[in-house]
Amino acid sequence: MLNWKLDLRLLAFIQIFISLLMGVPTALSFYYQETEAQTGFLIAYLSVAIFCSLVFILVKKPLKKTMLARDGYLVVSITWIMATAFSAIPLAASGAFVDYS
Repeated sequence: MLNWKLDLRLLAFIQIFISLLMGVPTALSFYYQETEAQTGFLIAYLSVAIFCSLVFILVKKPLKKTMLARDGYLVVSITWIMATAFSAIPLAASGAFVDYS
């Protein structure tokens, strides 16, 4: 049986960490005064941080704190999918790239 609460909290924590790493290019875009990149990174940085923080806060701590192999595979797979999806937000939000292909 999957431990959904533990999995969701772990996914939210990992994505919060990834959104904090997005702060580095955000700061660099302010330093180099790149306005297109600033809007894209700020939208991505804040939306991911707020969404994942809400998930982390709303999902209560699980009673059972053991992860099975199935939980690990699920968390790793979803983490890769979410990391690539959330990391593509600055490209779409900045308007610099209109097509991914």
